[in-house]
Amino acid sequence: MKAQEWGGTRELSSVVVVWIVCTVAGLSLLSIFLLVQAFLFPDSGEIELQDYQVASSSMAPGLYGPLFRVQCSNCGSDFSIAADTVQSQIPTRCLDCGGLCQVAGAAIPGQIVIVERFTARPLLFEPSNSFSFSSIDPVLLKRFDRVVIGDRSDVNGQQVKRLWGEPGERVEFREGNLWINGTLYQKNLDELKMVGVPIARYPAPRTDSASSNKLVHHHQLKFHASDQPWVIMPQETYYWQYRRPARVSVNDTSADQWLEASELVDDYPCNQGVSQRLNAVDDWLLDMRLSAPLQAESELDGASGFLLQVQHLGAELSISAQPLSSSKQPAVERPSATHVSIACLRRLKVAICDQRLLLQTDVETKVIDLPSRDAELKRSPFELNLTCRQSTPIALDSLELLRDLYLTSAPAESHLPMIWNVPEDSVFVLGDNLPVSVDSRGTVGCIPLDKLFGIVHAPH
Repeated sequence: MKAQEWGGTRELSSVVVVWIVCTVAGLSLLSIFLLVQAFLFPDSGEIELQDYQVASSSMAPGLYGPLFRVQCSNCGSDFSIAADTVQSQIPTRCLDCGGLCQVAGAAIPGQIVIVERFTARPLLFEPSNSFSFSSIDPVLLKRFDRVVIGDRSDVNGQQVKRLWGEPGERVEFREGNLWINGTLYQKNLDELKMVGVPIARYPAPRTDSASSNKLVHHHQLKFHASDQPWVIMPQETYYWQYRRPARVSVNDTSADQWLEASELVDDYPCNQGVSQRLNAVDDWLLDMRLSAPLQAESELDGASGFLLQVQHLGAELSISAQPLSSSKQPAVERPSATHVSIACLRRLKVAICDQRLLLQTDVETKVIDLPSRDAELKRSPFELNLTCRQSTPIALDSLELLRDLYLTSAPAESHLPMIWNVPEDSVFVLGDNLPVSVDSRGTVGCIPLDKLFGIVHAPH
């Protein structure tokens, strides 16, 4: 018995010795690695944050440069426009009524953002579905990151752009869409919202809504007047149509013709005096937040939830949002691009994006492939109908509409090819405000990695 006990103890001691030896060896190797890293990249363990002031409107409306404050002489609306797009010979038009606006005072300085500076370490890109290199380098660049480019010693010459093409890729624009290495790049909902341009946004009224509105730095059209409750009564339909300033002379035209119904086009509310052909944008995102979860009603109450109908470019989309436990959910054996049912509590995102219909709620997600759109389809305005189908009102916290970017070559360099081969040591960048941005589409070309100064994290 004692011999057996001693044998078991000896075996356990051997395991402990092996474990200690392996641990010491591992720690030694790790120490050697850290010493080598510290010698080659002495600042690699530091993350340096720095304030940066946006110098132009090339990343508007997400990041704004210098702005002018303007006020409409007709309806009194006041909003901001990009200072570097204002031209004295072209009148500034109101986005709410189409009237003439007066530019007053000096320009408001550009936005202050926080930038994480890149250190001397080599920049790494995180491949999709592969090992993460975060244990080696915490700064990983990926598509759609906002980066500061330029000479590290010349702050005035630096610019913020968004990364669209990674090293070694072939970037191509076809009918306003992004193709990478011959394949259509299909953005997810988060990426679409990241690059999308706000067309209209409505926040529910709050006690401090008046003061909050004064803090908006770039104009955003509202679905609804801010002093009215955002509640849809039972069986009531809310209707909204996208409108923009018509090409008319305000002084010679009646006020009811200053705005015209329009499809979504590749223009920005903050731009003034930018003259170019506007392309109709097929892709958009609608984001809704309800004040309370949808509740299933009894059989006697009839249908529950709400019905969302969108008409755009000659096509109609119908989304039936139902409570999670509703027995009234219509049976749809094969969801189509014309009518889809989905369970919802408080959040609904609907998007047409890169030849797909994307739906996401706090309950489920649906993705439906769409056929290629016929270029000869009738161009029609963007219209939205929202119907309360239940016996109790539906209240919304917010309703936001964004459009996708329509990728084109630089306006002044239209003769340039629409295909770019990105070198292995460079990236392809664009400004969000494509009509005015100077970026990789033109003479700037692809940006060498050693010209990337840092990555934009958040506004100050």
